[in-house]
Amino acid sequence: MKNWIPMESRMPPKLFLPITQKELDSLFKKGVKTWFEDAQHLHAISVYLIWKLPKLKPDADKAAQITLNALTELSKQLNTPDTRRGFRELASSQVSKKQLQRGIELLEQHQIRLDPDQYFETPSPALSDGSFNPDFTIELTRLTTGIGDFGRRAGPHAAALNREQFKASRIIEGNDDDPVHIEGLGGTGKGYLIRSILHDLPAKHTVILAKTRPQLNAISKGVDGEVHKMLFGEYAKLHLILSGVGMHAVNGPHAKSSYMVSNASIARSMDIPQLGDFSPERLAGVMMSTITKYCSSDSTAIDHEHIPNHESGLNGTIKNQVIKYARSYWRELTTASHGERWQPVRHAHLIKWASLVDQMPSRDLTNNNHFEMPDLRFAVVDEAHDLTPAMAALLKNTGVLVRSFSDTYQRINGAPPKLSHGALKVHLHQSMRAGSEIERVLNPALLLHPRNKDGEGVIQGNHEIPTKLTLYDAKKIPSDPFAILCGTYFHVFEYIQRLVSQGARVALLPGTEYAFHQFGASLIRLYQGGTGQIASYDLARYKSWDQLRKTHGNSDTFLRIESMLRKGYSEADFANLQSKLSPVMPQTYIVARVEDTKNWQFPNVMVSKELMEEGI
Repeated sequence: MKNWIPMESRMPPKLFLPITQKELDSLFKKGVKTWFEDAQHLHAISVYLIWKLPKLKPDADKAAQITLNALTELSKQLNTPDTRRGFRELASSQVSKKQLQRGIELLEQHQIRLDPDQYFETPSPALSDGSFNPDFTIELTRLTTGIGDFGRRAGPHAAALNREQFKASRIIEGNDDDPVHIEGLGGTGKGYLIRSILHDLPAKHTVILAKTRPQLNAISKGVDGEVHKMLFGEYAKLHLILSGVGMHAVNGPHAKSSYMVSNASIARSMDIPQLGDFSPERLAGVMMSTITKYCSSDSTAIDHEHIPNHESGLNGTIKNQVIKYARSYWRELTTASHGERWQPVRHAHLIKWASLVDQMPSRDLTNNNHFEMPDLRFAVVDEAHDLTPAMAALLKNTGVLVRSFSDTYQRINGAPPKLSHGALKVHLHQSMRAGSEIERVLNPALLLHPRNKDGEGVIQGNHEIPTKLTLYDAKKIPSDPFAILCGTYFHVFEYIQRLVSQGARVALLPGTEYAFHQFGASLIRLYQGGTGQIASYDLARYKSWDQLRKTHGNSDTFLRIESMLRKGYSEADFANLQSKLSPVMPQTYIVARVEDTKNWQFPNVMVSKELMEEGI
């Protein structure tokens, strides 16, 4: 084995791999196959990536970045015993000692180092879910060199930032008393910047906020210590308690997601009568939809603008009654005592309620329920483009200083709300994941986007990362495993069918997999005459196959699926197809609807044809 150059004489590192020299020596002593049999998964990934180094061009910056990206993604994907075992088997069949030795010899020139295993205060290389902890490299860089970005001595958070991110972090650091909004397209490193900002904020006075649990888990990964982590609904609940609302109003059985009240029960409790063709139950449903729309708005009162547009047959008299009952329901929800409460209290209700309640004059207090409340002064908000106007109003009402991060172009319905008046806006353009070819794909569309009025919303590819762009004239499955992004479940169905029939290893992303089972089974039942439950949300509105054909009959994909069903394709065939799906792991084709890919990253992506058609 080649010995390492003394640490002080080497170039500053760009990446520390979570494996020691001692562990590599063990591999050469035991042999590749034996070593991989019981290798810890981060060790296995590290060896595999070192073995791959000789196949990369001799560019230190590019190799380190590619290796870091691969380490991060593989460690996320290998999240079950089966996927880790499968990876070890794959790697042990490919890795050779000769090429691995060449990779080890290339580490220094690529500014990649091994874990020196001599610092007790370094964070664990693995997070709680087994994925790679980015703070491992950041902290080891600080301990071994003390040097951050731009050659300046810095804390661990500065070492991982590129120039654009570093500039943004300094702007934020210099504006402690002002809200700051970071706007950046996917892949520009907002997550790294968030970790940097969290290092600079007082942990016990800082809260990370997110709309959904998966978003909160993603932004909080690797963040330890006293930093608070909450959903907006939980944050709203704290604000209400601080503002003097009794604990009974926001807690208890009625606040649990399992507590349900049917529209029929609501109608009985409120004495809602029959109005024209509208039964009491149907009117209660319209009323609840009205309240839901109100709860996402920044309006101060329920009015006609909140009545859902899709509901037909509503005349002026019925609309007035809907508003009357909706206001009564909301008033009772927000004023009822513990013994009188019967309505479910959801996060959307708490957020709207808290957005209308003034904050207490003192933030340093113990509430009436005699337990200590956090003194929150800073809020870090990721995926801010997904927030509702009510959430934005809540942030303004609670008086915290907001550091928000968003990608405006990911919002589908309307413009995102402004979180703070007069917020300093900073743009990130430099991609950390893709090369210059990405500019050809994204920028022409971004420049035409109605929200891109100042031309700031463009991406700059990283010239050190190779990115290949291939245009297909016809639907074609790549020879190497890709992530295939589709527009509908019909296209997901067809791609999976084709891939499985060719003997390929195929996986669905979790968001797509959950509803795909219902879609496939419901599609077959609808073709067979609607027997059985149509459980798919996408198909529930169709009463017959003829109705479905009227909507989708112009699609070649639909017609091919219909032909397959005509030849006798059954639920048993569909169950057999599902049994052949694999977990998400390396060397696997991944098929997903494009809306289910949020917070996922893929080295190779194919966009299905229907997503590129006019009007999409």
